[in-house]
Amino acid sequence: MDASTRLVVSTLFYAPSSLRKCEGIAMPLADWIAWLRSHWLSHYRLPLGRRSENLAAEHLARQGMKIVERSYRCSLGEIDLVAVDKQTLVFVEVRSRVGSAKGEPWETIRSTKRRKLSSLALLYLKSHRDRASMPARFDVVSVVWNDPDQNDFQIEHFPNAFPLEGPWLA
Repeated sequence: MDASTRLVVSTLFYAPSSLRKCEGIAMPLADWIAWLRSHWLSHYRLPLGRRSENLAAEHLARQGMKIVERSYRCSLGEIDLVAVDKQTLVFVEVRSRVGSAKGEPWETIRSTKRRKLSSLALLYLKSHRDRASMPARFDVVSVVWNDPDQNDFQIEHFPNAFPLEGPWLA
């Protein structure tokens, strides 16, 4: 391979920490492009998802809800937001998308995801016994980014978006 097909990442080159592992290493241009594509999700979409969750939390707080937990994680997965609306515990799924050409973000929540969120909610209630007696519901917040760089977005809140689902209800 000749020098024109290699890209040398200089040790002076500023990049995110995950990119710095390549500092000072020559790699073929095709590998460099493949690496950039694979890391696009973690450096572009993930921050956009976090921004969407922050916007959703702010939106819900303006509506009078109190955010009690963000990104609740357990072995089954993650609940984006847990809030309290008056005396009701609210499990919030935040969905976002750049543009709406492929449909609205809330349309991506299928029965499999609803069952998973139901299981996560039950695990949450099991580990937070002080909130187990509260009535609960599932809300969805949909964020459509028209231009993420300009902070141009539309946000929609769907209270009580779906009921508790799972095989234990049959």
